[in-house]
Amino acid sequence: MGLRIGLQTTAVAAGHHGEGGQRREHVLKRSGATRVGAHGRFKRTRIATKKVLGPVTLRGGEFEHDVRVEQIARTPPGRLPGMPAPLIGITVDNVANTADSGKYEVGTGYSRAVSAAGGTALLLPHEPDRAAQYAALCDGLILTGGVDPDTTALPDAWPGKGPLHASARVMDPRRQAFELALLTAADAQRHKPVLGVCLGMQLMALHGGGVLNQYLPDTHDAAVVERHRDGDHLVTLTADGVLGAAGDSGVIHSHHQQAVADAGELRVVATADDAVIEAVDDPGRAFYLGVQWHPERGDAGALSWGLIARLVTAAGR
Repeated sequence: MGLRIGLQTTAVAAGHHGEGGQRREHVLKRSGATRVGAHGRFKRTRIATKKVLGPVTLRGGEFEHDVRVEQIARTPPGRLPGMPAPLIGITVDNVANTADSGKYEVGTGYSRAVSAAGGTALLLPHEPDRAAQYAALCDGLILTGGVDPDTTALPDAWPGKGPLHASARVMDPRRQAFELALLTAADAQRHKPVLGVCLGMQLMALHGGGVLNQYLPDTHDAAVVERHRDGDHLVTLTADGVLGAAGDSGVIHSHHQQAVADAGELRVVATADDAVIEAVDDPGRAFYLGVQWHPERGDAGALSWGLIARLVTAAGR
């Protein structure tokens, strides 16, 4: 006996694209029973359609007849009705920045922005030995903000390894080990979208062979330091990429005392007017981006919640 299918079947028309090359989403609605035979062919299928777009092929078998499908205009890009929402892994911090607290914490803006964009947020505990499993489970990753990396604990071969600045606020070692392991795991899944926020961007840079400016007051005047410590300011894109086109600009919110001095193998894609590096990416990957600012604390704009929405969209493709 074949497998009985539920009341609604969803599919994407193989090779079918809309205007401008954008992929269209479709849904197959049927009345009556549908069975999948031993060889994966769909039999005795009655399809109700409204707008004819073209034939469709489903994984595991083809419809016996010239099935036509209906466009669903409100379906988010890359998703179909009934398909699971993209699962976005979000790293967390420790209460009081220490595992001794026995508690995790993270700003609510991350998960709310993910949910608003149609994704499902999954908070990731600090389990370095499980980093590969978490990376495989999630459709996309967000490395969140925090305090400062421990540069003394980096591998000897990394250019960013070195003594700590006296004013560094060092992150919990287990969190650092987990997030660096997560980045290593993501390297093996280069299609997977990754967004690093503030500390997350700095870890991405170190992982990519970069070096940090460990204390902005040593290199910039008080007005610049205060603006980056907790303020809104302009950033300008220096290269085309996920953020937009070179020359575009926007206002973002910063909260940091360290910055990336050398991006290593990554590409600098945005800077502030004071030359502080504001964003880096890997142009060889579809979505591997670090931003020095906090998009989760902003509005719905393209560099704030809109950026997290683009991550969710990319994760759903």
